[in-house]
Amino acid sequence: MPTSVCAYKDRRVIIDTATGIIGKEDSRLVNPDTLFPVFSATKGVTTGMMHWLADKVKLKFDDNVANIWAEFGTNGKDQINEFRSEFSMSSSLSPDMLADFIPLSNTFNIRRAILPAINGHFSARALARYYAALVDGGAVPPRHYSTPPLLGSHPHHPTSDKIDTKNFSSAKSKIHDAFLGRGDYGRYLILPNSKIGLGFWKANMIDGSLIGFGHVGVGGSTGYCDVNNRFSIALTLNKLSFGPLVAEIIKFVCSEFDLPLPEDYSGSSKFIKKPMIN
Repeated sequence: MPTSVCAYKDRRVIIDTATGIIGKEDSRLVNPDTLFPVFSATKGVTTGMMHWLADKVKLKFDDNVANIWAEFGTNGKDQINEFRSEFSMSSSLSPDMLADFIPLSNTFNIRRAILPAINGHFSARALARYYAALVDGGAVPPRHYSTPPLLGSHPHHPTSDKIDTKNFSSAKSKIHDAFLGRGDYGRYLILPNSKIGLGFWKANMIDGSLIGFGHVGVGGSTGYCDVNNRFSIALTLNKLSFGPLVAEIIKFVCSEFDLPLPEDYSGSSKFIKKPMIN
């Protein structure tokens, strides 16, 4: 299974590894910088950008969508007057529906299209670093030494020159409340008892306690963070695995570092016949 995994703890890389070949028609080895289509895991990045725009007062969450995106208001959609519809949008895809969906998504025109809900092509390194930054309110993790992390054999070489940049103006606690739809943010923008905050999937433990946020994509690619433990992890893969592989990897990493395990990854490792994908 072509897979890449990266994780951060306390702003340092603790795992950074990859395995497999890219595909049947491409025998190159997967490496930590290999880009994978992550489908709806893209939504976590799109959501972060929307929150950044709101933090910079470029938009308001109760704005009329068409006021920001004029073309959206055609065909009667001008009546959709709040971003709550964008943040709470979900869908259900079965393996039968994927038979047509996956080949289409891998065509040239679709891959080059701007589809901010499903069309991200990320490395696990990039997605893990993104969530590591969100854990600390937008502060980008620093560079690291060229030595292998605690798990995995690949030295980590971030290429960005921006170090410890504070991307959000608001306090970290307020930013996390917005991400999760807590307090004032949850009174009118999200559905009661929703598993989704303001765009992010909520990472809950079995006892219902909320530990963080992230987003998963069809086929298993995922990224999330544990706020209190300053932990983030991302997995990218290019073959559909509805839970088993991803769950086992996350279980292993959380066990090695004595971290709480989100409920969605704590169940049986048997194949999920009818996955619900947001």
